[in-house]
Amino acid sequence: MSARYAYPSLPPPPGLPRAGFFMFNAKKVRDVIGGALINDTTTASATIEAGARATLKTYTFTTGALANRLRIRIYGRAGTANTYATVYVNLNNVDAYSTALTLSTSEVLLVDAFINVSASTPYILKIDLYNGVSVSVTYYITRVYIYVGYALTSTTETTLASFVQSSECSVVANSINVKYSLGFRYRVVFNRKTTATATLKVGIDSLSIAGADDGDTYQSICRTTGSGNITVSGYVGADGDVIIIISIRVQYVLKGSQSDSRNVSSSWCVVVQESGYIVALVRYATFDDVNRSMSVYNITLNGAELVYTSASGSDVTFVFEGVSAGEMTFYVDGVEDSKSYSAIVTLVIMVMSP
Repeated sequence: MSARYAYPSLPPPPGLPRAGFFMFNAKKVRDVIGGALINDTTTASATIEAGARATLKTYTFTTGALANRLRIRIYGRAGTANTYATVYVNLNNVDAYSTALTLSTSEVLLVDAFINVSASTPYILKIDLYNGVSVSVTYYITRVYIYVGYALTSTTETTLASFVQSSECSVVANSINVKYSLGFRYRVVFNRKTTATATLKVGIDSLSIAGADDGDTYQSICRTTGSGNITVSGYVGADGDVIIIISIRVQYVLKGSQSDSRNVSSSWCVVVQESGYIVALVRYATFDDVNRSMSVYNITLNGAELVYTSASGSDVTFVFEGVSAGEMTFYVDGVEDSKSYSAIVTLVIMVMSP
C-alpha cells in the first residue's frame, strides 16, 4: 500500500492585472439621396447664325437611388439688344425643357425650371440656344445653378429611408466601465421653392424648414438625434411647394451626452471609470469640415486635469496612452452635438488595472 503525503497549503498568488476593453465603430457615412450640385459662374459664349442652334454649356452627373428631379437656373444675355431666342435644356439628347424669350445686353434669369429625372442614371445635360432673328448674334450664358435630388412635394408624410442601428455600428465591451451614448447624426442639403413650412423627420428629431425660395443658393443643416432604429421622412406644407433634397448624409456616432461623476468636466463626454494604464485609439470627424481637437482629462478632487489634446482637424485619428486615477473623459472641443462637432466615429479603449 503506497504512502500518502500531506502537502502544506500555499498562500494565494498575488493579484494579477485585470484587462478590459471597449470598442465602438461606425460604418462609413451614407448618403440617402445621392444627388448632385453644380454652381457654375464661368461665362460661355457662341456666335450663332440666323435660324441655327448651338450648345453653350455641357455638364455630366449621375443621379442617386432616390433622385427624381432637378432644378436648373440659367442666367445669360445677348450681344445685341432685343434679340429673340429659344433656350433649351437637353438631357441625354432629348429636349427636356425649352422657353422662348427676348434677350437684352444685360444679364437676366433665362430659366428657372424643375425637370424630372430617373434614379441611378448617368446624364449629359446641355444648354442650347436657338437664334430666332435673321442675323448672326453672339449669345452668353453667364451663370448656371443645378440642384439634383429627391423632390419633396407631397403634403402627406413620405418615408425616404430607414436604418437599423445594429447594421450601422458596433459596440463591444468586456470588463470595463464606460459611460457613453449612441447618437445618429445627419446633414441635409436642400434647395427649396416653398410658401409654407415643410418638415423633415429623422428618428425622434423633427426639423422645420420655413417657406422660402432659395434661388441660386442651397441650405446645409447638421443635427444629432437619438439612437435606435431610425426612419427618415418628410412633407411640404402646401400644394405646389417643392424642396429638392440634394443629400442626406447619415451616420451613427458616440454622442457627447455624458458628464463625469463629479460634474467638473467642462463638457459632456465619453467617460472611462477605471483606474489603471489606458491605451485608446480614437477617430473623430465633422460633417461640415470644421476643424476641432479632442481633449482627454483625468477627473480628480481638484477638478478636471488636462492630460492630452489632439491635433485639430475635420477628420483626425490618434493614439492616447496614459494613467487614469479612477475616471477619465474624452470629448471633442467645441459646442457638443452642434453641427456634428462631437462625432466620435471610432473609439477603442484598453485598460490594464491592478
